[in-house]
Parts: sequence; C-alpha cells; structure tokens
Amino acid sequence: MTELELKYMIDGEEAFERCLDALKKLCGPGSVRLQTNYYYDTPKRELHKAGVTLRIRQNRGRMQGQVKRHDGGRSGKSEESYFLVSELPKYLLFEGKKAKLLGSLTTQRHCFDWHGCEIDLDANHYLGNTDYELEIEYPAGDVGMAAEIAAMLSDSVVLTASRGGKYSRFLKALKRCAKLTRCINNTGESDTGDNDTGDNDTGDRPDSDNTGDRPGFKQCADSYSSETFESGELK
Repeated sequence: MTELELKYMIDGEEAFERCLDALKKLCGPGSVRLQTNYYYDTPKRELHKAGVTLRIRQNRGRMQGQVKRHDGGRSGKSEESYFLVSELPKYLLFEGKKAKLLGSLTTQRHCFDWHGCEIDLDANHYLGNTDYELEIEYPAGDVGMAAEIAAMLSDSVVLTASRGGKYSRFLKALKRCAKLTRCINNTGESDTGDNDTGDNDTGDRPDSDNTGDRPGFKQCADSYSSETFESGELK
C-alpha cells in the first residue's frame, strides 16, 4: 500500500492542545485511539539505514506486523506491507537479517477526516520522552489539499516540517540511553548499533531535539526487558 503524507512537529503540550482545538473546529470531534509500535532492527541498524521500518503495532488489543519502506526523499511517500503475528517475539527474521526487539513507542492518536485527507494528531511517549506530531495523509494528486490543511492550522500553532519519523526519533533516544547506561555501569560496548546516529537520509530522518524530558536509567533499562519473548520468523 502506498502512503503519501505531510508530517509536522509541534512544540510542546500547549501547542498540541491548540492544534487539537483547531482540528475539532475544522473537522468535528474526530476519534481517539491508543497504539503501541514495537520496533525491530539489527545491532548495526541495517534496516534503518536501508530506509525500512520493521515494527509490530498493537492497537485495541490486536497485533499486526508492518514493514514500511521509505522512498529516501522529501516526498513523504512510503510503501507499507503487513504480516500476521500472534505474539510479540524477541527476534524477527527479515530478508535474511535477524532483527531484535529494541523497544516501544506509544501514541495517543486523535484522528480526523477532511475532504478525503486523513489527519492524525499524535502525542508520542518513548524512553522517557514525549513529542507531538501532525500527520496529514492525502490521496494521490491532492498534496495541495494537505498543504491547505496545514496552512489553516498554522493560524493556531507553529508547524515545523518534519525531516523524519517516529522510528528515527526513537533510535536517537535509544542511543542516548545506551550511552547513559554505559556511563553508569562503566562498561565497554553494548548492543546498540552505536556507529549509527540515526541521521541517515532515508525518508525517516530524525528531527531536532523536540523530545521533552531526558530519559533516566530505569526507562533505558526497560527498553531491553524482552527476554521472555519467543523468536519469530518473517517469511
């Protein structure tokens, strides 16, 4: 499935609330859902470097495996495919690579519709951080409509074009956690893919540090507490 979208970061909770009020006035009450993405990658972050996000999404008690391939540019275009899962494994085998569960990101998503465009206003929580994001998904050929929505909302809140996605920001926070953990434990290397800053231009590039509070040691340790999961294989 091809996905076309514009993404914007929103600076802080107060701005998020203003944007939410503006969307309700524009589109009606909309709906709210809570979803959690569980991310997988190799120790050297080979999937991220290839512009691929491999995740299992939990939504309303159901889990679905998802592969998102970014086009590597600024068009906001990506291809999504899905696979069945019945549990949350510690590992997935993807195109010959063993991808490990890295951690999770939970989103409170406010969903709206405006003339065929799907508008999602997200509050994202991960590794002790919170950030806020607006996504406008539009039909092929209707990018002008998406831009018009953004322009209308800009009267209420400053929207900063996003240079990446949730997974890039998650990886950036995870790297900070790994460095903090090594500092506390005074250890050498860890399974973090530390040569990868998450800054590669794959269509999922991280944004500036708009991530709220810095993570503490407990949040960092929690991202690795997945030892009881069974291994799985993605055909």
